[in-house]
Amino acid sequence: MTDSKYRPYADLKVKTREYESEGKKKGVWFHVGTIFATPHLSSQFMVIEGMPINCLDKDGKKVPFDGKVTIFKRDDFGDQEAVTSADDLVSDKKTKDVVLEDIDDKPIDLSEIPF
Repeated sequence: MTDSKYRPYADLKVKTREYESEGKKKGVWFHVGTIFATPHLSSQFMVIEGMPINCLDKDGKKVPFDGKVTIFKRDDFGDQEAVTSADDLVSDKKTKDVVLEDIDDKPIDLSEIPF
């Protein structure tokens, strides 16, 4: 293993709301990105994939995102597929984006969505 190989080290998450289950307070977390690091943690970078606009306060009211992001270290650091740079993560070979060509501009009828 060489120092030029980066692996996922930690996940970046934002708590968007809290709820109670079986008498315990729990959180709903939104994944915003990943920190990548070399094996000896001498070099790191992060990839931000998204950010929430609003969160819910303890009373259930929408509040603006306060900018606080929590870092969760991964247990499987070193076992992940290595990348050599941040550019490897955005190359066409690594992404799984799909372009739907049959989308039209008609309004969406929400009554057809079963929720």
